[in-house]
This record gives sequence, structure tokens and C-alpha cells, in this order.
Amino acid sequence: MTPYQKEQAEGLTTVKKHLESLSETEKKKLKGLVADYLTYRKKVGTFLSDHFKQVCTRKCFMSRLSACCSRDGIITFFADMVINTLISDNVQLSSLAAVKRKTRTG
Repeated sequence: MTPYQKEQAEGLTTVKKHLESLSETEKKKLKGLVADYLTYRKKVGTFLSDHFKQVCTRKCFMSRLSACCSRDGIITFFADMVINTLISDNVQLSSLAAVKRKTRTG
């Protein structure tokens, strides 16, 4: 696991623990507050896919340089981590954590 992946995994764990301490009412209120932001993220994801998918796949993923151009590449800020954790179920969170734990090979 790279230092970056470790930092991301630790952040995910911290946010998950905090959100688990909130009541369902508090979580529902937070979900309502992030609705506009989720709409924005969907638009950004569509924009990236429509305009940069082929270039980014070739330049980032196939070259193994980074995931810089993916929609997931923009989900690196703490607020995004909080929102992702808030709106995801435990299966989705476990899957994300597993990806973060993987080391890069090749």
C-alpha cells in the first residue's frame, strides 16, 4: 500500500466511524444538504466521460501513470470522502476500502 492509499484508507475509516455515531435523523439531514453537490458531481462525471474518456484511458490508465482523469480521480478531497461515506452502504464502503488497500503492481 502506498502512503497515499494508506492516507485515503485511514480517512475513509475515520469518516465511517464518525457517521456511525450520528443518529439516522442527523444522517438524513446531511444527505439532504449534499443533494445539490451530488447533482454537480454527476454533471462532472458526464462531462469527463463525454469529452475525455478516450484520452484519459490511454494517457492515465493504460500507461499506469495514474487515475488522474477518472471520475474517481476527483473524489480525493475530504468533503467528498465524507459524502461518499454518508451515501454508501457497507458493501460499497468495503469495496472502496479494498481498492484503497491494494498496492500497484506492474
